[in-house]
Amino acid sequence: MSQSHISEPLKLIAHSQNMLVCAQQERWDELRRLETQFQPMLEAFFSNTDLPEEKSQALSAQLLEQNEQIQALIKQEQKRILSLQRAEGRNIKAMQQYLETPKK
Repeated sequence: MSQSHISEPLKLIAHSQNMLVCAQQERWDELRRLETQFQPMLEAFFSNTDLPEEKSQALSAQLLEQNEQIQALIKQEQKRILSLQRAEGRNIKAMQQYLETPKK
């Protein structure tokens, strides 16, 4: 097995793991930057690899599992933001009602 057979899959796994850590730590700008870099790496690797099928499938499964964890964290953050927006909307409405109420 050549050095590239070892190093390229490890680079993909490490990059994907870095993306997962960013999502876990809510470092969304860094995650976006890493995702932008990851897609071309992934496409280049799988379009030019001569990695045995079983190793390719194992790598794909590992990357997919990490991606699913990242997507779950993103959805969780989206729900949190939506909840905050709704609460802020209620606060604004309450403040408007208060300000519009005639004072004695």
